Amino acid sequence: MKQGIRVYLYLFIIISFHLLISSWRFSFSPFGSHVDGFWYHKIARNFAEGKGFVESSVLYFNPEPSSIVHPVSAMWNPLSYVLLGNSYKILGISTLTARIPALIFDGIIAVLIFWFCVKIYQDLEISLLSSLIFSTHKFVLASRSIGGAPESFHLFFVTLFCLSLGIAWTKSSFFYYSSFFAGLAYLTRNESLWSILVIILIFMLKRRASEIDTEKPSWRILALSITVFLLVMMPWEIRNWIVYGSQANQAKYSLLFAREYYDIWSSGKNPEGLWWFIQEYFALGFKQIFIQKFQSLYYKLDTCMQFLTWPLVLFLFVGIAKNFKEKKYWPAYAYFSITYISMGLLNSLGQGGGWHAPGALLAFIIPIVVSGCYYFGELVAQRKRTVKIIGLLLSIFIFLYHLGDNYKQYRILQKNNFKIGSESYSLEIEKYLRSSTKNNKNLTPQQDNLTVMTHQPVILNFYTNIPAVQIPTNDSLEEVMRVAKKYHCNYLILTGILPSIFAKLYMEQEKIEGLKLVFEKTIPNIGIEGSGDRIKIYKIEL
Repeated sequence: MKQGIRVYLYLFIIISFHLLISSWRFSFSPFGSHVDGFWYHKIARNFAEGKGFVESSVLYFNPEPSSIVHPVSAMWNPLSYVLLGNSYKILGISTLTARIPALIFDGIIAVLIFWFCVKIYQDLEISLLSSLIFSTHKFVLASRSIGGAPESFHLFFVTLFCLSLGIAWTKSSFFYYSSFFAGLAYLTRNESLWSILVIILIFMLKRRASEIDTEKPSWRILALSITVFLLVMMPWEIRNWIVYGSQANQAKYSLLFAREYYDIWSSGKNPEGLWWFIQEYFALGFKQIFIQKFQSLYYKLDTCMQFLTWPLVLFLFVGIAKNFKEKKYWPAYAYFSITYISMGLLNSLGQGGGWHAPGALLAFIIPIVVSGCYYFGELVAQRKRTVKIIGLLLSIFIFLYHLGDNYKQYRILQKNNFKIGSESYSLEIEKYLRSSTKNNKNLTPQQDNLTVMTHQPVILNFYTNIPAVQIPTNDSLEEVMRVAKKYHCNYLILTGILPSIFAKLYMEQEKIEGLKLVFEKTIPNIGIEGSGDRIKIYKIEL
């Protein structure tokens, strides 16, 4: 078969498989995500419904919102809900329309992987297998099925950033494109702020290499590239200062300098700016800070393993040995290293969050792994045909592993009748609260008169539209009651032993004045961090 015909045939296979595997995953995956994902989708839906870019729940208290419905904070960046909101406006609000942007973006990436591999390896089989494994990878497919925000969008813009910066090795004008995509990546996830360091590093390496073989890129190119990056990302930062003033980034500071993970949900701090948070953090002492930083770096490596899966890790270093001198991969290597170190040292909490580079770089990691499979064949065999068979079989195994991973998820959801606990829990609470308003003379049936306080309120608000407030994690009952009074909360909802101040109450080891248990029910797989298997609703009697 002629080369040109094979290219079009393989592209047809890639696109068809992408649509087929996505349709299959969509058919059984209930729409649901982690708390951040629900937050993005809720804001996007508020925007599509003409309410503006507003939050309709209170998740963070730094700064403390004056009302439950308030302008979007500076905590997370806006591009995901801008894209989703416009998709909802054009196509309508539904589970399907929530998934369409990620479906399109991932399809574009699959085609770009094929093109990228053809340029580097001149091997259509490596190109085809890399694209198919990408479309099947559990992180990509799971993110796509839950609506993709913000992981799918970050993956898309980081891919374009690294691709264009790789081309900048031969065409310096692509530094401008890479800066533009870096800005968009930052507007999707905070960690891509460090992509500007990647641009500077690649520019300096090119200047050094150009002393030998080609013309040096001018400093003007770097200056304009940085300008492009700032022009893309600064309007968002300016907006935050206009809306929140000196309190604009307090939520980010709270996350970066939290002593313990759940401190990010504490209230009543009355911080005075970045220096206040730094002083609070350094009060831990050098020893504890060192332990937290080491912990953070370790957990992020653990996150890396979860993103990549063991078959990819198995041949990743073989592939790096094969491809290390290929300069088009250098932006991906640099982005991985710089963001790992910077986010690991800044975000010192004992968690893997805040750093998604392994997932965002899958468009480069997977081709490295597939080429590593073929390189492994070169190391153990001499005949070209045998080398190709070994590489092909290993790559097919990796493809089938990820396909099986998705089938495993299908079986898990099948056991739960394809429902997720967070939706069941939310609807059960709504059912009780709606009925209670009809039977209580002090409350009208209108939804606005219902306000609840719970752990991770965004999920409940997403499914029910009931205004919800985060339970402060100060271990201060007085502070909890202050917040409840400020936002006129009628009910306290507990799903487990978090936050710790209500652990004994949840386990029925104590009673608290002003909190009356009015409803409880067993709901397995609630799906909220720290949750048990029962929901408990308490009437707040202030």
